[in-house]
Amino acid sequence: MSSVDALTALGSDMAFSVSYTISAEMRLAALSAGIAEHELIAIVLVLAIFLSALPSTLLRAQVLAQMNWDLIRGRLDRLAPRLVWAIEWLYGSETDTDPAAGRLVVRTRTTLLQFAQLLVDITRRITFSLLVQLVASTAISHQTMRITRILSLFSVAVFFLFLQSGASAVERPNAVAHKHT
Repeated sequence: MSSVDALTALGSDMAFSVSYTISAEMRLAALSAGIAEHELIAIVLVLAIFLSALPSTLLRAQVLAQMNWDLIRGRLDRLAPRLVWAIEWLYGSETDTDPAAGRLVVRTRTTLLQFAQLLVDITRRITFSLLVQLVASTAISHQTMRITRILSLFSVAVFFLFLQSGASAVERPNAVAHKHT
């Protein structure tokens, strides 16, 4: 096992452990606030869906801005040159003329936008883990028989694994389609 695999496994284990504790605290806070468990699940589900859509939305906005950047930059340069500098800094590329090659060179660096995308991805993963924890705890909270609780938890696990496999099956053809366009 490589160090990357070990750190990935540690991150997943830590996210699971923390999400278990967070979900317990959220359930207690919802109970004291008079929010029903199913309403709490709906709130976390909406947040998870929003966080799932946010990276692709930001990417599409970034691609559109890149395609039209020359036009946008020309107009903004006259009105607000500092804004142009800030956008280019956030975007993460610096253009420079390479004297040896006699051409324009674009250097990229890790940007604040990439860091924000990483934070959104981490938050999305934790939110989905919270969702699983909340659904699982709600599924067994009203069951009196142990076998019923076990079967309920098993069905929750199967449901979320089914969703995961369905999502990855949809991602693969889309990734292939985007590579060919």
